[in-house]
Amino acid sequence: MWFCSIDFSSGTFRRIEILHEGWCSGTWIFGVFENKVIFSYAYSEEKVPFTMDTSEIGKYFTNIYKAYDTESGGLAELTLPEPLYVGSGYYVYEKDGGAAVLSENSTEETLLPDFPAEGNLFIADGKLFSYFRQICADLSNGKTYPLKSSDNIVTYSDGNYILKDLDKYSKINERDFIGGEL
Repeated sequence: MWFCSIDFSSGTFRRIEILHEGWCSGTWIFGVFENKVIFSYAYSEEKVPFTMDTSEIGKYFTNIYKAYDTESGGLAELTLPEPLYVGSGYYVYEKDGGAAVLSENSTEETLLPDFPAEGNLFIADGKLFSYFRQICADLSNGKTYPLKSSDNIVTYSDGNYILKDLDKYSKINERDFIGGEL
C-alpha cells in the first residue's frame, strides 16, 4: 500500500512512500491538523479469511496512525492520541472516557469529561456535536445541550447550521436547532 498525492490543479500523481506490503484492509483519512494530514491504515501479516466474524477483526489487523507534513513532505508516526475527529482546526480524541479537544489556535487542551467520545463527531461554530447521542458541547464553556433535530450537520454558514437528512438539505438557526442546557 502506497501513500500518494494528487495535485488536482495540474493532474500530477506522486507516490510518496510505501506504507505496507501484504494484506491491508484500507486507509482512513481523518483530516488536516496543524498542516499535517492525519490518517491510519490497517494491515495483517497473515492471509485473512473473508468469512470471519467481525468480532475477530482485531485478532488479525494492526492499526497504524501516521501524520504527513504538507509543508516539509515528511511522513511520521502520529504522536497525538488516536483521533476521533480532525477538521476545522480541531483534533478530538478520547481521554478518561470523555472527549479532549485540541485547537490550532491554542496550546491548551479542552477537556469535556461528561461528553461521550464515541460515534460520529463534528465541530462547527465552536461546538462539538455527537450525532450518536444527539447532543453538543460549547467548547468555550464546556456546557452540554440537546439537539432538536437528528439530521447531520454539514457546515455552519452565515449564522445558520446546514443539515442533511438523506438527500435533503435544510438551513436552521441555533435557537431552533440547539436546546437548553442539560
